[in-house]
Formats: sequence, C-alpha cells, structure tokens
Amino acid sequence: MQEVKWKNCNLCGCDNTRYLFTKNSCPVVRCCECGLTYAIPDENTYLQDYYNEGYFKGEKTKYGYIDYNEKEYIIYNFKRYWKKIEEYINSGRVLDVGCATGLFLEGAGRNWQCYGLDISRYASGIAQAKLGPTIETCQLLEAPWQSEYFDLISMWDVLDHLLNPMENLFKCYQLLKKQGILILNVGDISALFAKICGKRWYIMIPPTHLYFFTKRTITAMLNKAGFEVLKIERTGKLVPLKLCFFRLSYIFDNALMNAFFRYVSKYRFGNIKIYYNFYDVMTVYAQKK
Repeated sequence: MQEVKWKNCNLCGCDNTRYLFTKNSCPVVRCCECGLTYAIPDENTYLQDYYNEGYFKGEKTKYGYIDYNEKEYIIYNFKRYWKKIEEYINSGRVLDVGCATGLFLEGAGRNWQCYGLDISRYASGIAQAKLGPTIETCQLLEAPWQSEYFDLISMWDVLDHLLNPMENLFKCYQLLKKQGILILNVGDISALFAKICGKRWYIMIPPTHLYFFTKRTITAMLNKAGFEVLKIERTGKLVPLKLCFFRLSYIFDNALMNAFFRYVSKYRFGNIKIYYNFYDVMTVYAQKK
C-alpha cells in the first residue's frame, strides 16, 4: 500500500502555501504561486484502507456512498454522460479509472471495448464478475496496458482522491491514442456554494478528497500533462433524498442531523430521487494534443 508523504504543490512544485483550516485532522492549504488547494493527510494514512466494502455501503467514517448497490440513479447519471461523450467519440477502447462496480462501463454500447481498474478489491471484484478479465485491481500508475491503447479514458470522482494527480494525468496521456479523449469530474472550490459552505462543503472530506480545483487550476494541470480542454460543464445529478441526509450527517455530525438521516432512511420517501445542481462540480472534456 502507498504511504502518504508531504509534497510540494502538485501543479507547480512551489513549497510556499497559505494555511486555510484543518478538516478531519488534515491541514488544508492553498499554493501561493498557482492557487491549487489541497489537504495534507497524516503520513501514516493508507488511502487504500478507505475503499473497502464500508465505503460503498454507508460507513460514515469512509465518506462514501450510502449503498452503491442501489444503482438506479447512478446508471441514470452515467447514461446522460454517455450521450455527451458520444458527441466527441463513439467507438473504440474505453478505460474507466476508479470503475467501482462497473456501472459506467455497463452503460457502454456494443461499439465499445470496456476496460476498468479500481484499488478497491471489493468493488473491482463485483466489476470483474460482471465484465470479465478486462477489470484490474490496481492503481492507474500500475496499469498493465501498453502506450496509446485507449481511445477514451474516464475518471469519475477520482482525480481529487489521488495523492499525485499530475502523475496520473501523465499516465492517462501515455495510455491514450493520439487525439484520444479524457473525461473527468472534480469539485470547484471557487463556486459560490463552496465558498458559502467553507470547511463544511460536502466535497471537503479529506483524506478521501485531497485536491480542490478551480477552472484555472484543472485547466493548467491538464495542459501541463499534454491535454487541450475542449469543454467544462457544471452538470447536476439525480440522487435519492436519503443520500443528501447521509452526507449532511457526516458533515455536521450532530445528534439532530443523525436523527434526521435515520428517519429519512427508514421510510420509502427516502428513496425519492431529486435533481440537484450547486454548480460546484466541473465535468471536463479534454483531448490529447
């Protein structure tokens, strides 16, 4: 397992940072040179330990999903992304980095050859059972495929979890064919909702989330890795009502909010799907130069 160590800014290499606050025992700082915001986890933290079964089944200390097996709303959101993707590319080999149980790949059409990887043995095991041996249990930097093998790489809610996003983007560049497409989504810490929430922003959950981008910093990082940004959208999601209360329960973590979550989860109305968009998540479409 990979050990967390102190690093200079992952984007520009500067060691001059401004302390913002501490969240979940992790200092959060901003680079004074390029503006990248990031959290510094304890050096004895092993991030792989967070992505066990509990992460996908409502263990609050993992800051993950209430129940990833309730997949209807996740599949719906991925179908909407597939329609957008196919405006740029509609066939070839696709690699889903952080594929979890394989729901995004399940939505691919017959014109796609599907590959995936995830560091979670629990999640990747489920994906392997459904999709076969093209699913790997590993980190992206350990991926076994040759250079220029893929036409499309997706990273859904992944880049901000990584210890070294810059190095992982270079790896994406290596694995993509010329003019291949990379699609990813990350939180936007410059969004109005994120500013209002401050350290209680639902995406501000180190050590699972370590990097907090803006349009400028994610564009700079992609350009440095050899990509041209084609489009940045702020698309909302469909989620069950109880997922909203689950996330509120670990953000505020008090008796009242925990009681609300238990109440909503107990009854069928907790499964009501709602669409939300705080314009604080960027979906980025980029192309290998």
